[in-house]
Amino acid sequence: AEFAQLEVALRDGSVFVDATVWCHDADRYWMFTGRRSDYVHLTTVARGFDVQVMALMPGFAVIALQGQPCGQVVGATKQGDNDYVAACQDGSRYHVFVNAQGRVVVQKQ
Repeated sequence: AEFAQLEVALRDGSVFVDATVWCHDADRYWMFTGRRSDYVHLTTVARGFDVQVMALMPGFAVIALQGQPCGQVVGATKQGDNDYVAACQDGSRYHVFVNAQGRVVVQKQ
């Protein structure tokens, strides 16, 4: 599958939504976003088109390691709610979790 990274920025330059679109076939795409509320918005917008929108959650998740050397994530182990250990192609491992302030933290192991 091919993929593309999308970012929608606000006028002040901050990122409003970050999404990844996977093209599995000419008429079959998956879109992953960081907010569950995007599903409601997408289904509303899609009503005007000949498309089917299905929620893939909770069966799938995306872990994006921002600013850490990794190459490609080759495995992830869920340790709890919003708490994972990601294994990278280069052998690196990272603890990825949401802290008490609601921020995503990535710690090299």
